[in-house]
Amino acid sequence: MNLFRLLCLFCILRPIFSASDVVNWTIAGARMSDVFGIAVSYLFIIVFLANLKRIRLDLITLLILMFCGYMLISLIWAPEVREVMRLVLPFGIFFIARMIEPDEERLKVLAGCLILGFTFPVVMSSLLIISGKSVDATIFWTGLVRYQGAFNGAHTLAHSMFICLFGCLLYLLLSFRKGKPPRMMIIGITALSILAVYNLYCSYTRTVFVGLAAFLLIFLYYNRNYRLFSCS
Repeated sequence: MNLFRLLCLFCILRPIFSASDVVNWTIAGARMSDVFGIAVSYLFIIVFLANLKRIRLDLITLLILMFCGYMLISLIWAPEVREVMRLVLPFGIFFIARMIEPDEERLKVLAGCLILGFTFPVVMSSLLIISGKSVDATIFWTGLVRYQGAFNGAHTLAHSMFICLFGCLLYLLLSFRKGKPPRMMIIGITALSILAVYNLYCSYTRTVFVGLAAFLLIFLYYNRNYRLFSCS
């Protein structure tokens, strides 16, 4: 099995299936997003076990393994197995990526797959929000309306938009390292990023706002843009 192609396919399909509730895709009464998540989790576990010797052990890998182990042990006192699995299973993607050890060109391809996968959910979410549909909740005390777009809940929308923005930035950074990319590509990715920021804003999810701000500050600091960092 080509692990890189598997990861590329996941990057394309995951955003689409996460937004599948908007078109009511179901299998035996279960949402396609849930079916896809469960199927991929089992697939990644099988791939992980089959390629266990290819795992590169370093500090980050050991820390994540310790976290996963702690979460599994916490089943002794945790009432819900589902919540523990939701924290442990996503790390299967991390271990698959560690087996591949992607270079810059492969990272660019993965970022491009993310952008491709997020195009439909981002555009659809913006259309739903602009039309006043897809309301997740209205805060009683303030009257603030929180939207979920094409996703199942405002938090899912917000986190998805964060990942989309990260993919767009990563793709542009890697593209500019090898010269100026085509103008239409820059315009398209910029337009998608603007829509993602709009969707994120309409979700009113404070944790993602803080996460995005922290990411931008770290990015500016490590790129030695100290003037903009100070202003921020």
